[in-house]
Amino acid sequence: MNDLQLSIEQTYFHNVDVLSMRYVGSYLDCGLAFEDLNKFIEQRRITNSRCLGLCYDDPDKFANCRYDACFEVHRESFGKILDFLKGTLSSIRLDTIEGFECIKTTYKGSYKKLYDVYGYLYSLKNYEFNFQKPNVEIYLNNPSEAIENDLLTEIYIPIIKNYVY
Repeated sequence: MNDLQLSIEQTYFHNVDVLSMRYVGSYLDCGLAFEDLNKFIEQRRITNSRCLGLCYDDPDKFANCRYDACFEVHRESFGKILDFLKGTLSSIRLDTIEGFECIKTTYKGSYKKLYDVYGYLYSLKNYEFNFQKPNVEIYLNNPSEAIENDLLTEIYIPIIKNYVY
C-alpha cells in the first residue's frame, strides 16, 4: 500500500472490442467525447457494456492530449455497427484494444486526482513502462450517478519488464 491507498498487481490486459471516439485536449474535458459517443449508441440501440478510456499522452509534455472514449461492444454486433458507420463522415471507429502486460490498480475518488495517481504509479522503480501503448482506464461507475469521491476507476499501465529486487 501507499499514501494513495492503491493496491498494485501485475497482470495481463486482454483484448477488448470497442466503439471509440477520439478527443484531443485536456483530459479533464474528455467527458465531451463520451457524451457524443453515448448519443450515437443510444440512437442506434447498440448493446454495450464497459466504459473505457485510452490515454496516450503525458499532460506535462503536451497541452492537447489524445484520448479515446470507448464503449465495449460484442463481436456479434460488428455487422450492425459497420452498417451504421458505412457512408458517414463520423469520427466514431470500431476497434480492438490489443492485450498487453501491465500493472493494474483500482482508484476510488475524483477524476481530477487521476493525475496524482499516475504520478505515483510512474514513480515505481521496479517496472519498465511501455510508452508505445496507451494507458487504459475502465470506469466502474457513472459520474452522473455516483458521488465524485466514490468514482471507481481501474487503471492499466503497459509494462515491458518487471525488475525483481
